[in-house]
Amino acid sequence: MNPTLLFDDVDQLVDTNIVSFTLSEDPSYQTLAHTYEHHLAGRTTAIAFQTLTELLVGFETQGWDRLRFERAMDRFRLIPFVEELIPIHVRLRAESVRRSRAGRGRTLGAADAWIAATARWLNVPLVTHDRALSQAPEITVITELSP
Repeated sequence: MNPTLLFDDVDQLVDTNIVSFTLSEDPSYQTLAHTYEHHLAGRTTAIAFQTLTELLVGFETQGWDRLRFERAMDRFRLIPFVEELIPIHVRLRAESVRRSRAGRGRTLGAADAWIAATARWLNVPLVTHDRALSQAPEITVITELSP
């Protein structure tokens, strides 16, 4: 499947933590949500299938307001799982393990690798506040984390 045919209007992928910041009632997370808002405004943003599963777990365990959750989800296109993600996921994880063993970054976990693979497959930047994802190979990252 060619992602450009179905998702050519997507400007960027958004990581789970960025969406979670907007759903949290914690003032420090609300501050982070505000910090990232200028990266999202006026752009067509999407979330990976993996992000949706993580957010649904958060919804079940964090007591997020249903209406607020639904409004947040309406803001993003959902990128489903497709088989083409598998080799990208494997390649990103393997490279991450090699880099980590060489002392050049953190190992990318399986869940984060699905999100990174989705950004790579779409060939769009990933907006994240996750240190491991900010070091993921083969993707462009937008973050407010200090280097």
